[in-house]
Amino acid sequence: MKIAVVAHFDPSNNWSSNFIELLKSIEKVADKIFVVSTCAETPLLPVDIKSTTVIKRPNIGYDFYSYRVGIIFALQERDISGLFLINSSVLLLDEIKFINLLQSISNTAAKEAVLGVTSSSQFGWHIQSYLLYFNFRNFSKQWLLEYSKTIQPVNTKLEVVLNFEIGLSKHFLILAILTRCVYKPSFIKKITGTIAYIRSLRDSKRITNWLTLRPWKTYKDVNWTHFDAKSIATEFGFVKSEVLRTNPHNLNLDEIWKTCSKKLLTTVREAIDASQNYYKSSASGLTEFNGQQDSMGVTRQIVDATYPFSKNRKIAVVLHLYYLDLLPEILSYLINIIEPFDLFITTPFEADLPKILDTCHEQKIPLSVVLCNNKGRDIGPFISLYRTGKLDNYDAVLKLHSKKSKYSEKGGAWRRELIGPLCGDSLTALRAIALLRNGQCGLVGPHRYFLTHTDYWGANKTQVSKILHSTGSKTNSPTPELAFFGGSMFWFVPSALNSIKNCEADSITFEAENGKQDGTLAHAWERCFCLIAKQAGYHVTTLQLSGSNIFDIDNTGNRVPVLEST
Repeated sequence: MKIAVVAHFDPSNNWSSNFIELLKSIEKVADKIFVVSTCAETPLLPVDIKSTTVIKRPNIGYDFYSYRVGIIFALQERDISGLFLINSSVLLLDEIKFINLLQSISNTAAKEAVLGVTSSSQFGWHIQSYLLYFNFRNFSKQWLLEYSKTIQPVNTKLEVVLNFEIGLSKHFLILAILTRCVYKPSFIKKITGTIAYIRSLRDSKRITNWLTLRPWKTYKDVNWTHFDAKSIATEFGFVKSEVLRTNPHNLNLDEIWKTCSKKLLTTVREAIDASQNYYKSSASGLTEFNGQQDSMGVTRQIVDATYPFSKNRKIAVVLHLYYLDLLPEILSYLINIIEPFDLFITTPFEADLPKILDTCHEQKIPLSVVLCNNKGRDIGPFISLYRTGKLDNYDAVLKLHSKKSKYSEKGGAWRRELIGPLCGDSLTALRAIALLRNGQCGLVGPHRYFLTHTDYWGANKTQVSKILHSTGSKTNSPTPELAFFGGSMFWFVPSALNSIKNCEADSITFEAENGKQDGTLAHAWERCFCLIAKQAGYHVTTLQLSGSNIFDIDNTGNRVPVLEST
């Protein structure tokens, strides 16, 4: 029995017509197909796709994580004799040629254990993983199963290539596993392809390429799926989607289009048109997903369906988790919230997802993880999540983050002093929630860290003024008031910050900070939350004040030891 695992991703959450035709072609050769899709809401497959099982999974880990899931399912079949791994970057141009390719690979009687179409030496030699075939007459199913279990989510496409695509081929070399690629560039094509590759480096306009002699050092790194795409299309009936979609090397595509059968031409154009705006070419030459991002770079939301969110829960926690090692400590505080709550975790690190999911699963906490770009510290992801409206129906929301303040040896103590007055015990959490439910209080924070002394303006006054103007929260005073909870951790009523949804794009477009400890847009926003709530007519308070407005008392004596005054 031959089985195919097909890794599927579509930014539109759909099956493209070309992908359906691809599955039909694979069914001509494989006895069973497992499609592992990261799309949560794809429709049912057409009824004439009969040998295919669809497996849904969260959108993490790129195609190799889909391979991992599919391999585990496929190897449960006792009679399996061979396994295809194919991903949805393959665009079908000619079904007859593609079927012939799959048959020639899988019907080989030779001693090869692993077969592919192309290999590449970019970043290190490897068989390119968009199409592989494992011949179990010469290859251990148990080894592949154990290897698949080592595949974990990583943060970038490049890490996938280095850790898994190249890593897998390194295992082939170390274990002396016989491999073969069916595409072999001719002598003439090696010359013309290499010249085209060098020209692409020249056309990148990076003068450092030439000063370091990079083109001459890396001439063997030609990616033949790009630089001989015409031959591959002509002989094998497919093209890698990025060649037509983003054309990262500015190739002449006319000859490739001519190889497409009339039957499939429309499906190819539809697939390219539907996905073109979601991708970009990176500096490394790889094509990366660039879609469904807002100004803070929030791209995906991963929900742990084991303990689902409920409309009946009226408490939420938003935690920005930059330091994974602090998750157990923070969860030890959250168990003090005895009223059921939903947990939103924002993180820039996709590689941390398995640990986050496992740790929260152990605590039986309803969880949604939001992946975001590493900009805006905890503030950018929080504002982005808030502006989606997903927090609007909660009575009270607790904003936390994994603060370390590495510039000070007192950073850990400060973190605990910030969280303690918010949920250090069950009574503290209940009192904070009760204050927010009284209808008058908008924010509840740690009393001793409500800062109003001008020492804590830093280099942020101008940007604070712009933000308040953008949100419509600016008063008649020419100079904004300084009043904020240092450390940006607090309880709040969602309606108290509603004007954040009105702000202009430049007020929420966070820059790369490059280690800056002051003067960034995130630091300015930290100084705005209390003022926004005040302007909306809410009290800003602490448990010590029992709901009284903290603006009515003198707080200039409050200090934060780890913050440098200016």
